[in-house]
Amino acid sequence: MTEPKPNIRGHETEAKARRAAMKWFAFSNGAKPVEGVHFHIVQNEFGGWNFESGRKPKAA
Repeated sequence: MTEPKPNIRGHETEAKARRAAMKWFAFSNGAKPVEGVHFHIVQNEFGGWNFESGRKPKAA
């Protein structure tokens, strides 16, 4: 099962997308970080910045 992606339009800058990602994770995790969860800041085809969440791959 994958983590739900937040419904956020592209942000103007990478820094704004990063702040939005941190706010969203704090809200969704009850302001408590979850072990192994991280996010990637990516630029979409329209020039806006978005983030995607995911979990680290488990070490073998």
